[in-house]
Amino acid sequence: MYFYQIPPVPKFFKGFKRPQIKPSAAEFENKKTGQKEKLIARIASKKDLKGISELNLKLFRDQIKFDPVMNLEWTRSRNGQKYLKHRVTRSDGFVEIIENPKKNLVAYLVGAIVKRPPYRIKANYAELESIIVEPAYRGANLGTKLVSDFTSWCRQNKIDYISLLVASQNDSAIKFYKKIGFKEYDLTMRLKLADKQ
Repeated sequence: MYFYQIPPVPKFFKGFKRPQIKPSAAEFENKKTGQKEKLIARIASKKDLKGISELNLKLFRDQIKFDPVMNLEWTRSRNGQKYLKHRVTRSDGFVEIIENPKKNLVAYLVGAIVKRPPYRIKANYAELESIIVEPAYRGANLGTKLVSDFTSWCRQNKIDYISLLVASQNDSAIKFYKKIGFKEYDLTMRLKLADKQ
């Protein structure tokens, strides 16, 4: 989910449709302030990279309690920035954001069309790579909307399977993914050999 090296776009990816989701607005009651806000969901552009990076770092900080080997410096690293830029600009990437009236990002989803692993059947695959909704904005189906839009884009591109990685202790995320139709199919395990973090 987190540490992708971005190769040149292979021929396989050429011709995929860029996301064409029209911006949409919805009213939402902010849990912190109790005030109603108009939220805008739209496809990200390069000008959103700073906000996406900030949210991505928050996601990493949240996930470190489940995975202590998360690299909190990756998001701002050259590779991290290159990864996010490619996801925003390339035809095999999908990045949708949700912003509040102050133009602050409160949620995003990053996904991509990925190459078929050689040990899987011949089909078209995509991966939901990361998603976050700020705590004050949770419970308003923003995550469901983001996943629904990503799924629609995948269907437009004739994707057969969408996969994702989630920490095994992240019960709330697992419950969310199961609720929207994802099923468990692999289990990743790790054995720690070194004493360092």
